[in-house]
Amino acid sequence: MQNAQEQDNQNRDPDQEHERHVNGIINNGGYHLNQPGSEGYYTRSHHFLNTDEWDSVFSHLVGHPYALYDTSDLIHDLHFSNIINGGRFGHESFPEVVYIPLPSSEPGFKRCILHAEEVNAGHPTGRYIPVIVKYHVNHPIARAITQLFEEEAHRRPLYHTKEELLMLTSHNDEWIRQMCQHFVLPGNDFDLFNQMHIPRADHSLPDPEVVERASREVVIPDCDVSPIGFREGNARWLEMVYPQNATAEQRREMYATFAAEQVNMHRVARLQLARDYPNYPNPIELPHNIVLDYNIGEHICENNPVDRNQNGEYANLANRYIQALYDAQNHQERARIASMNVRLPPNQIG
Repeated sequence: MQNAQEQDNQNRDPDQEHERHVNGIINNGGYHLNQPGSEGYYTRSHHFLNTDEWDSVFSHLVGHPYALYDTSDLIHDLHFSNIINGGRFGHESFPEVVYIPLPSSEPGFKRCILHAEEVNAGHPTGRYIPVIVKYHVNHPIARAITQLFEEEAHRRPLYHTKEELLMLTSHNDEWIRQMCQHFVLPGNDFDLFNQMHIPRADHSLPDPEVVERASREVVIPDCDVSPIGFREGNARWLEMVYPQNATAEQRREMYATFAAEQVNMHRVARLQLARDYPNYPNPIELPHNIVLDYNIGEHICENNPVDRNQNGEYANLANRYIQALYDAQNHQERARIASMNVRLPPNQIG
């Protein structure tokens, strides 16, 4: 009997076991991840090719999971090997980090999950370690994220369901639960979002100029000398650095920015497929009621709609998600979407 049990354990597919385990966490936790217009996210990714790239993002995230040091070590080793051996390792040999945007309603702050590829025994595993970040748009990490995940991305934006992203996460129950807590927040219902508890991010990176001003203007006495003064001074400092007095209009505008960026990542993916594969039907469709400037060429390179609809469930999921997300926007928010520039970096392929 024991031998039969051992044989059964050996025959089990580890990926299927992980999928069942993740589904158990989702169901037992009561996490609702499939609300229409909020079933997934468009994501961006980048293979980090050297330690300068890595440090431009992760040096700001003090105390990130220790396992990520193995990832940074492999990046260093592969980069050094390329210098010595004439670049025999392509970008796909390097660990990947996926940028998963999350909705936010704090003016000036964005939220995201940096899904960094885990490394084991000197090789990327295809599993990812989540690092949840809230950052101000004026913080240096914001520029690094734009440069690496947009301007120098190695592939076009991709749509993933929330379940897919959880299945790709490393085998750590706490990380999966933490992602679920952020994933339940809707991206297309501000009133509901505004009533929900926003889980704390692992890292919160404020505007450096505001931090400098607050540190200059607010005197915080030593806690041992004046406990009350310390608490009051610290509260004033936090109020300046992380203001909580935003109006509903300001919160809604920041929240709507998430939807606009998601729709425009869909547009970028569609344009890039049309550019890189002009002879193939394009499965990515614009929202049927979107209004854009026809002079920018976005409606050129169309393919037969009958052919488009035969191009797999992936595109259909992305199209349905974006249509529902777009439908949830008011006229002003739709105008924001139409006004945003969609850029196609020349180095992105596929």
